[in-house]
Amino acid sequence: MSDASKYSPGKTCGPACAGHQALLVYILTTFLFSWSFWAPLAIEALFKFKTWHFPGQFFFASFGPLAGGIAASYYRGGSSAVTAWLSSIFCFRFDRELVYLTGAMLAAYLAVAAITTWVVTGEISSLRHLGQTQKLPGMPPVAVLCIWMLTFGLGEESGWRGWFYPTLLQRNSPIRAAGIVTAIWMLWHLPAFAFNENYQEMGWGIIGWAISLFFGAILLGWLFQKSGSIIPLIIWHGTFDLITASEYLPAEVPMIVSAVVVLQGIYLATKTVKK
Repeated sequence: MSDASKYSPGKTCGPACAGHQALLVYILTTFLFSWSFWAPLAIEALFKFKTWHFPGQFFFASFGPLAGGIAASYYRGGSSAVTAWLSSIFCFRFDRELVYLTGAMLAAYLAVAAITTWVVTGEISSLRHLGQTQKLPGMPPVAVLCIWMLTFGLGEESGWRGWFYPTLLQRNSPIRAAGIVTAIWMLWHLPAFAFNENYQEMGWGIIGWAISLFFGAILLGWLFQKSGSIIPLIIWHGTFDLITASEYLPAEVPMIVSAVVVLQGIYLATKTVKK
């Protein structure tokens, strides 16, 4: 499969099933699932009130978008629609060039991270901190990468790009669809601002975060349309998180890597407008 436009979540049960109700089911399920895990963390951080915890609670919330896609697909056409949707987005048959392209992008991000680290700290050895985060203490980078891919990579991309984005494309341009995804995506993160120090320290940087999310949505939307599968996106998302969520690398690293993504998104947006 080489073009995600050939697949549309609404086609599994006919045009009558498509509409705002399925989108509402997706959004509500996504938020309820994720926020049920993030809300206790937010409440404890805000009110110093002891709530329930379990290992991996923060990461488990990442499956909200996947749950939303399952619920919305079931709403449209029952279990057969869910099966058709999952088999489509997890397809391994896509152009080999996309594998090379995804790998080249990620290699470029790692190179930018290495160069930025060297310029800021004067030593390349600081890259030994790649992937280190208090959320996953003591884990080697390979293990951290696998966790990012299997949680936020799989959980987010299966929903945001695998269901929400192509559904929006039925009635919106790629840029407008990316904008809607970005707006809902930002709201979805809201509870994390209560307990995630990286978000709390943004300040006016939240504007830059919003910009990077928007152009990242354009880039990932384009990649999904080209591949028709979320497999390349899972790898991309996990590697991007490995770099940008490394808490012991210079703060300039996530900023500059995100800037590269923004430039990619601007280029794709320009090409889309020209068409």
